[in-house]
Amino acid sequence: MNKRGRLYASESYNAECEFVERIHELGYNTYASRLYRTAPSGRGARRQPSAERLWYVSVNGKGRPRRGFKTRRTQKSSLFLPRVLDRKDHEMTWLREPRIEEETEEKQREILLPNNYNAYECDRHPGMFIALSKNGKAKKGNRVSPTMKVTHFLPRL
Repeated sequence: MNKRGRLYASESYNAECEFVERIHELGYNTYASRLYRTAPSGRGARRQPSAERLWYVSVNGKGRPRRGFKTRRTQKSSLFLPRVLDRKDHEMTWLREPRIEEETEEKQREILLPNNYNAYECDRHPGMFIALSKNGKAKKGNRVSPTMKVTHFLPRL
């Protein structure tokens, strides 16, 4: 975290890379900058790094980091769940071979529509279609039909 409260990635270790980890009673962790703090200020006075209020690592709803001096220990965006690392967490899971009993992928049936678009129906669950909303989020398969625009995809070449 720099002196303006912005979180950034650094190639080398320095004093701005140090954070104090605090474990809270509900099982959450917070991370405060060891270097930067804010003094209590009067109304309209400009805040300067000093020795009173800590600057916390915080992430907004879109996943972007918030500036340190705008964060508090009690805000939900500053609370992080600790991850307990086990021996199996250190293995490279993406290299693991799928088991025979595991279904690795769903089979989809491609349907050519009259308007030259494609729709994809699940073989295991007939009547369930792949659909994407305008924002690109997946929609539930039982809530859509092949006549809706959200299920229309351009044909493969």
